[in-house]
Amino acid sequence: MTFHPTLGVQHLELSRLLASFRGRQPLGLSGACSFSAPLSDLLHRQGQGGAPYGRWTMRTLEQVETVVQVLLDDVKAFGAPFLHSFDSIEDLIVRLEHAPRYQELRAHLAIACALTGRRAQAANVLGEYMEKVTCQRPPMLDQSRLFIESFVSHFRLAASLQDLPSGA
Repeated sequence: MTFHPTLGVQHLELSRLLASFRGRQPLGLSGACSFSAPLSDLLHRQGQGGAPYGRWTMRTLEQVETVVQVLLDDVKAFGAPFLHSFDSIEDLIVRLEHAPRYQELRAHLAIACALTGRRAQAANVLGEYMEKVTCQRPPMLDQSRLFIESFVSHFRLAASLQDLPSGA
């Protein structure tokens, strides 16, 4: 058995709004994370090899305690600094701005910007989100339209939904 842990950063209000804008029940601490990194990537960036294979792999039951201790030590040494680098929603925005943004991350960034009063940036990111919707089909299209309409309504932003394909 090999462990493949990923550390995620969640802003509770952002996660709540994301669920709400999708017509889902907010899940609190079980909700969506806005930014994550595999622990193995964090180790590799610091020049540590062997993760996950070799470092976090158990071949026998006798190895459980040893491998789990290595994993815990790695979370403390490499995961904690990553998590502590997010002191505020502003830090989250900076990370999201510099990450490759697929549609889901655009949703997170748009909400984060709107929450911090960056209305123009939120509208621009929502525009990027909307560009991806034009090639979608139901049910993905329906979910995207609901997100856009809910976002615009909640944050009272003007957005043109007329160019989006209809859901039916």
